[in-house]
Parts: sequence; structure tokens; C-alpha cells
Amino acid sequence: MLFRSIVCGLGRTGLRILTLLRQQGADVVGISYHPLAMEVGKLVVGDLRSPATLLQAGIHHAHTLVLSTSDDALNLAILTQARSLNPNLRVINRLFNISLGERLDHTLPDHVTLSAAALAAPLFVFAAKGNPAIGQLRLFDLTWPMYEEVIDDTHPWCGKPLKNLWDNRSQLLIYYQSAQSTIDLVTAVEIGRAHV
Repeated sequence: MLFRSIVCGLGRTGLRILTLLRQQGADVVGISYHPLAMEVGKLVVGDLRSPATLLQAGIHHAHTLVLSTSDDALNLAILTQARSLNPNLRVINRLFNISLGERLDHTLPDHVTLSAAALAAPLFVFAAKGNPAIGQLRLFDLTWPMYEEVIDDTHPWCGKPLKNLWDNRSQLLIYYQSAQSTIDLVTAVEIGRAHV
């Protein structure tokens, strides 16, 4: 069963979110103030805060609402209206005011605040330290850099047992793809024969 997602506010960020959700096979509806020049799939045009617009987008049956406008006050107004129509709605809220977002996350059930500045800051730190991070992962109260390693003949890991990388607690191996075989990471570590 597909859960319906609604992306409210189709600027650059909202359009990107809508596109990625569609690529993942999600049942997604976009809400925009204005018609769009490009084809984006299901689209409702209207006032983002209006109950009629939210109802037309299927807010009663939606599982998730993504608030992606760049206006914190507008996102809060949409949140209030949407939750009055569907109290069980999961809300992903783009907010620039990080402390407000943290308060909402602690106060409202199924509310997640994302801030571009908060998400980007660790990547800037990693880059400043010379780490080629492509993302981050928050785990055990630490922010870990995520990066891709291509292991060639000159790489220090070349020829080492995969289990050695798996057991190293200073790093966290989360995915492995071999050029020679189709073995998955867990099986490769369990059988202990796979080498990087």
C-alpha cells in the first residue's frame, strides 16, 4: 500500500523533493500557488494555507506533509491548518528558525524539522578538515561523515579482509559493492572470505 505524501510549496527545494519522491515511486501530490511550466505529476494550484486546497490535495488520506516554502510563518500556518484536517499527519517542516523547530519537534507528535543551515554545517566542517564527505549520519550522539571510497590497487585497504573494516569502531561501514562479485555486505563479513 502506498502512502500519500503532499509537498506544499514548489520552489526549487519543493520541486526537488517532489521529483525525488516520484523517483522513489511515492504517491505524491504537489501544491503550488501558481501553475508550473513543467510537468510534475499530480498538482493542486491554490492558496497553500486554504482548507479547500489541502482537501483537494487529499490531506484527509495523506500520511506525510512536507512543508518546503522558505517562509517559516507560512509553513506554521499551513501546519496548523493541515493538522486540524488530519491530526495524525506526519509533518516534515523546513524551518530557518532552528530553536523554534526544536521546540515543535519536542511538542508535536510526528513533526520533524529540517533546516538547510543545520544540515549543511557539518559538511562545511568536514570539508574544512579535508574530509570528502558527501553526507552525514547522526548516531550515538555523534555526527559521522559519510563518504564513498573507491578501493583500487594503491588504496591502503586493498587486499584487507572486509571483516577488519567492519570491526573497526572508528568508522562505520554501511554499504559495500564488489567489482568481482555480487555478495552483500553482511554475508561478506559473516563468511569472512571477502577481501576489499
